[in-house]
Amino acid sequence: MTTYFIYNNVLLFVFLFGYLAEHLDRRIHQLICRFIVFLALFLPAAFRYETGTDYGSYVRIFNHLNNHQNLEIGWLLINKTVRFLNLSVQWIFIISAILIYYPICFITKRKNYFITVVLYVVLLFYFKSFNALRQMIAVSFLFWTFVRLKDKSYFMALILVCIAYCFHTSALFIVPLLLFCAFKINKSLYAVAIFLFGMSFLMKFNFLELALTIASALGLKYAKYAKSSFYTSKMPLGSGLGVMARLLFVLPPVFLCTKSCKNYGKTAITNLALFYIFTYICAAQFVILGRVRDLFIFIPLLIAGNSMKLTGRYKKIVLLAFLSINILLFETDIKKQTRDTFSNSIYPYYSIFYEGQIK
Repeated sequence: MTTYFIYNNVLLFVFLFGYLAEHLDRRIHQLICRFIVFLALFLPAAFRYETGTDYGSYVRIFNHLNNHQNLEIGWLLINKTVRFLNLSVQWIFIISAILIYYPICFITKRKNYFITVVLYVVLLFYFKSFNALRQMIAVSFLFWTFVRLKDKSYFMALILVCIAYCFHTSALFIVPLLLFCAFKINKSLYAVAIFLFGMSFLMKFNFLELALTIASALGLKYAKYAKSSFYTSKMPLGSGLGVMARLLFVLPPVFLCTKSCKNYGKTAITNLALFYIFTYICAAQFVILGRVRDLFIFIPLLIAGNSMKLTGRYKKIVLLAFLSINILLFETDIKKQTRDTFSNSIYPYYSIFYEGQIK
């Protein structure tokens, strides 16, 4: 019950203060609400203990840093700084939590703030942030990159991509996304045709070999998983309802493409939606491709607000229905997130106050 209480309180605070941050008029009140949203996400993640699949791996890296000098420079810098200051390993998780949640909580535009922060929790991206810390830091900075692209701050966007790369080399996969977004899709039937073609193509085409070849050419560490029977095994996709629920917020741009969704900054939200669906289908084939898909989980956060607007006068009803479905799945998925499943190992939740009490 403690685990459910913690995660449901995270959702409650994010839901309530995320809404207030978007709708309150005074700037100071908005900032206070954003800070509360940040704390709701930050505190459980920063002060967890033995919670998260990769928790032990990051502790071992910290304790034997000399054996891991091939890691990305950003991650090495954090570890070396913490060790230089003679701080405990917990500061690795504290600093990581700041880097992961700061862009989501403070860089997100006011216009779609509520839906962005709520989706971060109910789509289980928050649980993913308990694992693969380096990649999730990169994800948050790539999210920040697209916010700056919308503002036409191209130099700042380039810097942010470089920072993301410093934490995870997979950030280079942003290149094909940007190239894909250069194509303009103005008709909904054309978008649907691409979507259906992509699905039928992938069902027959083994994407894993191509993906690992590209990863090897780019010097990405994914290539080392080529001989792993676990990472190249088939991914248990789960129920059809669960899959559809995860994609609900990116489907409207595909099927309701209009002039109103022509551009998202310099990228079309339709293209972003199609790209995310593409990565989701790829991830359905093999375990390792799930990590590639996870790099692009910022896409639903970027386009969800505009996506809901495409449903017209029914947008509030559609939003309520989509959120209700995902909140229900959020509740049922918490207890499934154990080490015995393809999950994030966030159940049960332990804080640093349990240290020494876990066998």
